[in-house]
Amino acid sequence: MTAEPVAGALGLPLLIEPLLAERNFGDLRGRAYADIGLDIMEPGYAPPGGEDWETFHLRVDAAWARIRRTAAAAEGDSVFVTHGLVCYSLALRHLHLGDGVEPPARWGNTSVTHVQARAPWEASLVNCCDHLDAATADGGQVSGI
Repeated sequence: MTAEPVAGALGLPLLIEPLLAERNFGDLRGRAYADIGLDIMEPGYAPPGGEDWETFHLRVDAAWARIRRTAAAAEGDSVFVTHGLVCYSLALRHLHLGDGVEPPARWGNTSVTHVQARAPWEASLVNCCDHLDAATADGGQVSGI
């Protein structure tokens, strides 16, 4: 749903890539964090019927390989829309954020991260939500993205 207005505004086809899906929390999906009673983000935690961190990171690694191939074949810039934990995994394992810079623990909804198109995959903008501040500066509602 977030990618649709982006694709429409840029006049691009919308391609769905299942590898970019959020981490699968299995039997915990749809439950409030407060009702679960444990830290589901704990490094060793594997949700019942879902992905443990290692499985999730391996899937994101496969998505990253596909992103690199797609970007290399594209003329000009590419846009990829995904989820916060996918962004976290990419930033943790594949992107250069700057010396001593750690990936944000929480990624804002509709945040923007700008990554150069070639290795070393340096990020010049990380988890930026300034566009939301600008969109709501006049008291208006943010719609679409």
